Amino acid sequence: MRDTNSLQNSHKRCVNLRKSNSGFSGSSMIIRLLILSIASTLPLGVAAQELTVYGSVRVGIRHIDQSGRVFVPSDDDDDRLPELDVFDNGGEWDMSDELSRLGFKGSEDLGNGLSAIYHYEFGVDSADGPTLGGAEKRLAYAGLKGNWGEVTMGTNWIPYYNAVGEAVDLFWGPFTANGYYEVAGLGNFEDDRSGNLIIYRSPDFGGLNLLGSIKTSADGGETGVDEYQLAATYDNGSLFLGTAFRELRKNSTVVAMEKKRAEEAGLCDGSAPALICAVKVKGNRQFGGSAGYRFDFGLSISGSAQKSDDDLLDDWTSYDLYSEYAFGNNVVRAAYFNAENDKGNEQETDGWIVGFDHSFSERTLFWVEYGDSDTKDRFNQREDVRSLSIGFKQDF
Repeated sequence: MRDTNSLQNSHKRCVNLRKSNSGFSGSSMIIRLLILSIASTLPLGVAAQELTVYGSVRVGIRHIDQSGRVFVPSDDDDDRLPELDVFDNGGEWDMSDELSRLGFKGSEDLGNGLSAIYHYEFGVDSADGPTLGGAEKRLAYAGLKGNWGEVTMGTNWIPYYNAVGEAVDLFWGPFTANGYYEVAGLGNFEDDRSGNLIIYRSPDFGGLNLLGSIKTSADGGETGVDEYQLAATYDNGSLFLGTAFRELRKNSTVVAMEKKRAEEAGLCDGSAPALICAVKVKGNRQFGGSAGYRFDFGLSISGSAQKSDDDLLDDWTSYDLYSEYAFGNNVVRAAYFNAENDKGNEQETDGWIVGFDHSFSERTLFWVEYGDSDTKDRFNQREDVRSLSIGFKQDF
């Protein structure tokens, strides 16, 4: 499900949330009172700063039909090999939240061209009820910005997503950029946002931006650094290009914990060594790129590709192809995606998505989308998923 603006507006959707606005026209009295009550608890110094309050209510109805076959343990004899079990849910209707959110962002002028910046955003469940308790923290960071660029710390969009995933993550429902998400979240990586991040973003060099980040270990780790990312994006208004690389360090908390678990289970005693003990783990690595172009007559096309290798059993590649055409207040979209593992179970997923949305205003949108995907592996397991999404979005 996408978190960013459509291609026809801009590819620079990285930190600014999709079509988020600061006004209140069309919002309900309950939301107004909620915002006022939160703002009233802020210190007076904060109220004097540049503060933007925004939100988006996104709710839809889904019909998901799943069928296929998977291996399950035998009921008759524990020693028997697993058997293939055929399943079919017959299709299910459900109301679902589609990434509703409420956010606060702003800055403070510190003088001499230096500003403090901050951003806090949490998810709200529009299907079961917009409650603050247990809300998902989507963004929570602060930092400094100047003519040298900006540095932020906290929970933020990862540079890898900015450069690789965002160009194709453009549908509203559950099916979107499935090739990207199938691979980007593998190997203990995050696929769009992450906590414990320190990010540097360069100034704009004629449309070129450079990004770098390190992810610190939540529990200290061996080096204090779990992961690093390097990315570059270019956008001249019509052409967009992006590329990124990231790696989980070989002595990171994640890999160290995996090896420790294997040692505690007695799998590294030499009798039957586990893979993580038998090989020299260099860490999980991913590399990806994206490109897109916006034509003057309303057509936009984009694509992304990536490769992931974790040194053990996985060697994944994926690609997504996306296109949209805008006419009047309407947009039609279509995409194709594929993800394949060349090692291990040799799993492969491919599928397609089509969609239509109509904007009643800058803040109000209605969408209909349909997607179909097929997943299979070398062991004859298979899953087919068909999804219909009908939804409504109201920004404020």
